[in-house]
Parts: sequence; C-alpha cells; structure tokens
Amino acid sequence: EGALNKLIANQRLTNQVIDLESAKKILKTTISPALRQKNPEKIVEVVADFYNIKMSELYSDSRKKEIVKPRQVAMYLLRKELKKSFPEISRFLGGKDHTTAIYAIKKVEFLLKENEGFNDEIDMIHQRIYSC
Repeated sequence: EGALNKLIANQRLTNQVIDLESAKKILKTTISPALRQKNPEKIVEVVADFYNIKMSELYSDSRKKEIVKPRQVAMYLLRKELKKSFPEISRFLGGKDHTTAIYAIKKVEFLLKENEGFNDEIDMIHQRIYSC
C-alpha cells in the first residue's frame, strides 16, 4: 500500500505518467530498505531544500510562516523516522522548548488527516530522504 501511495503522490505532483523505469526509481527505497540513509542532518537538509529555504532558517527563531511550516515538518519527520524524543528534537532545531516540538508534531498529524495535498508533500520529502 505504501509503495502504491508513493507512486500516486509522485504522479500527482509531477503530472507525469509513471512507466516501469520511473516506478523502479521511485520504489527503489521501498524495495531495498537497507539502502536507506537517514539521520537528523539529512532530514533537515531535505526539508530545507524541498521548501527552498536555508537550513539555518530551520534552526532560527523565525516565526515567519514560510519557515514555521518546514520546521514543523522537520520536527515531525525527526520524530517519525528517527524516533527522537521531544527534547532531542527541540535541542537539535535550535534549542526550542520541547512543547514546541509536541505542538509541531500534532499540527502536522492534523494536516495529514485534513489535507491530501499535504500528504503528497510529505511523501515527496520521504522520497528525497531515501533516494541515493
């Protein structure tokens, strides 16, 4: 099911027909999970790149919505993918209070339930995290 969701998300975001070769490329990490390289720095780097902001902005105290949403996504992924604790996430992203991480993760979980387009964004970020 996860593999199918990845293919659908990619097709929706790129508006391209998925052929066998592109499906193999997209599903490479799903089929070969041992190849996955995930660490906190990689997650922050991919999130910053996806939202076209500087990594340093994710670590900053900025409350601009252009920065807050990507920071919340990074916090969510650090929790989901790396099983980091709320205090670890907060310290890693600039020393914020752990309640900031709790709020961010709940906010992203809410958006995932309410917004299909946001699900596609998260799927694309996952693809980038796990691509070689």
